Amino acid sequence: MKEMNERNQQICRKFNEGASIRSLSSEYGISERTIEDIINRTRRKQQDSVKDRLMQDAEGKKKELDQIRKIQVGDVVKVWHDTVDAMGNKCTDVLTGEVICKNKTLIAVQGEHYTESFSVFDLASNLVEHIPS
Repeated sequence: MKEMNERNQQICRKFNEGASIRSLSSEYGISERTIEDIINRTRRKQQDSVKDRLMQDAEGKKKELDQIRKIQVGDVVKVWHDTVDAMGNKCTDVLTGEVICKNKTLIAVQGEHYTESFSVFDLASNLVEHIPS
């Protein structure tokens, strides 16, 4: 079974590199129809794999957005904030503050030395962590 899978992968790779179905049929000693079936099956598997990944990503984003909806004014959040220092080096500061304002697209956070707004995109990108009280 493993050998057949490896053979099928080779067939698809060679086909993608420009080999004809007829030459692959001759090289592997199987019919042109079987070569076509192998190529079509592999393409379907790849398409299904991409669809599965997209669905998983969408489900993950939905869960993240559900978490964002739980954040309320007065809650505490931890923020990973990328900055550039005087030497031009990228740094990540971790700031903690209280949510002082929230709407559908932004939350405003007030810390000891700052007040800043963050978008839902930042929240969904895991740059902000909700610390439930």
